Amino acid sequence: MTTIPIKPLNQLNEPTSDGKPDENREFNCVPDSLAMVFNWLLKTNKYNGDLLKDAACGQGYVGFTAASEYVSFARSQGIKLYPVEGYGMQLVQLIHQYLAKGLPVVATEPDPYVNPSKGWSHVILFYADQPGQLTAMDPYGAHPVTRSDKDWAAILQFHEIWIGELLPGVHPITMSNYQVPTGWRDDGTTLLAPNNIAVVKGFREWILDPTHNWHPSNFPLQPEEGITQLEISNPALGSGTWQPFRWTVLEWTTGRGVFEMWTGQELVALRKLREQNLPTLRQILASAKLMSDSANHLVEQLNALQ
Repeated sequence: MTTIPIKPLNQLNEPTSDGKPDENREFNCVPDSLAMVFNWLLKTNKYNGDLLKDAACGQGYVGFTAASEYVSFARSQGIKLYPVEGYGMQLVQLIHQYLAKGLPVVATEPDPYVNPSKGWSHVILFYADQPGQLTAMDPYGAHPVTRSDKDWAAILQFHEIWIGELLPGVHPITMSNYQVPTGWRDDGTTLLAPNNIAVVKGFREWILDPTHNWHPSNFPLQPEEGITQLEISNPALGSGTWQPFRWTVLEWTTGRGVFEMWTGQELVALRKLREQNLPTLRQILASAKLMSDSANHLVEQLNALQ
């Protein structure tokens, strides 16, 4: 008998990581089910259906998705996402086995919210069992559904289930292993540097991760900020958020998660851009000074006439 304490996600009403409306809320059963897996494996609450859907299909996409479309993004987050094949009761027994290992299981059933004649399917997440029965979290409203093994075996679709596991060497941040830099303070949500600038969400987790060996003197220089173009030297990154620190810069995009800027490459690109624009800037300043001198001369002439 197993119950995995996942945090339920409601695809119909959940916050988005990019602050934009969740345009695919009616069809996000796949990414929301996977987001619950990601959050459980990585011991975080940062993933949601909109974030995963945007990463796999792009901002603005509306429609159905499949678990296979999220394999690449899962790997970028340190998770191996893969299908396991079976039929009927065989799939049910596999679900029991994976739950016993502490791994929630993504599976597909006929969509209970539309007319069966449409032939639509719906994705759910198994997280608990007892002898002879299984319980799944339905992301469409975030409510549990319990059925007998026999009933589940009769409706599971596509002859497969999907499993997420941490890749070798990936260690989630937990209360027992995270490391707060000396002189910093953390309340479980906000990491506060000695200069009283806060670090939150994925950037906080990056700093607390002991494998990154964050130096206590590497203070943030400003709060996290969203910008339309993260790097001049790598336009393909597009928009995201960034936070500069004394020695490095942390960045985040929906497709890559959190990563460090290649600061040397960016610095060279910015200096080249400055050199290219200096002649224009000097010309603008010279023109502005000429106009200012002319205006001052005109004022002097007007004053002399009074």
